[in-house]
Amino acid sequence: MIEKQTLYIVGNGFDLHHWNGAKPDTSYQCFGNFLKNNDPDLHAFFSIFIPIEEYWHEFECLLAEMDMDNFEEYVHEKTLNYINDSDPHCFGEASWEAEKYVDLLTKNIRQHFSDFISGNAADRGGVKYPDQIDNLKLKLPEKAQYLSFNYTNTLERYYNIPSNNICYIHGKADNVDDLIMGHGIEPSKLEKKVAYPEMPDNLSPQQQEMWLDAMSSEYYSPSGEIRDHAISDYWRKSFKNTTAILQENLSFFDSCNGLEKVIVMGHSLSEVDLPYFEEVKKRVSVDALWEVSYHSDDKRLLYENTLLKLGISENKISLFQLQDRIIR
Repeated sequence: MIEKQTLYIVGNGFDLHHWNGAKPDTSYQCFGNFLKNNDPDLHAFFSIFIPIEEYWHEFECLLAEMDMDNFEEYVHEKTLNYINDSDPHCFGEASWEAEKYVDLLTKNIRQHFSDFISGNAADRGGVKYPDQIDNLKLKLPEKAQYLSFNYTNTLERYYNIPSNNICYIHGKADNVDDLIMGHGIEPSKLEKKVAYPEMPDNLSPQQQEMWLDAMSSEYYSPSGEIRDHAISDYWRKSFKNTTAILQENLSFFDSCNGLEKVIVMGHSLSEVDLPYFEEVKKRVSVDALWEVSYHSDDKRLLYENTLLKLGISENKISLFQLQDRIIR
């Protein structure tokens, strides 16, 4: 009965514990190496616009650091030859060309990540899952509920946790169409705002027409519209919409109502995922105990502060290391 009153939340540190230092592991750092080896052109293209080379571990957050001025200029150069004001079909061709570059940075990256982490590309440097993890197994009850931020099926594969007890909040690696990855900033906050000038007062009708023509030439062009659409498209496709995801998984969070314990294993409590923790905190018992794993002392302090900011009482928080929960 106690098992049913517990929610386990697992992040990539949970998986990394089981790989025990083996490479490649399921980290974004290893994914960066996989991409570089398997699609060097895409890796190089991606690196033009996002300062990623030494920071693959911050991959999702850096998707919001896109160098839009550089990308805008790139799209302009690649689509300029398609623009022909006298032929509207050319506008469509230019739009398709721009969309191709957006897809490289979003859809194509996601496909490579699915290949990398699903185990289907182990022969190309992707993740190779061990046959067994018996000496590293943790104490996990089958009847508890699980909120997994991982794309792997570690819980099912090695622990026989029933799939209907697990909410894969960001999808699973073997289904690229459902796989969710991205930054957590609303696209509207990232789009560049253009300050359009106001029409001067006391212009004659003829002067107003001339002014409008001049502003149209300066602030609007087919090429500019294509660039603006490409940028908006990128922000939309690289955004992890936690509000929508929460709504889609409302039944799972409803099932957490009144739970008496939350055990977090291997999650970094990153800002992009905090809305999910806030939702859990609202649902579980006000007296629920929160047990959270940490990897190093600096993380321990960070996690404590994050939990306190979530409104969890200090006396309800305890921290532990995963190796202390290994089945002996």
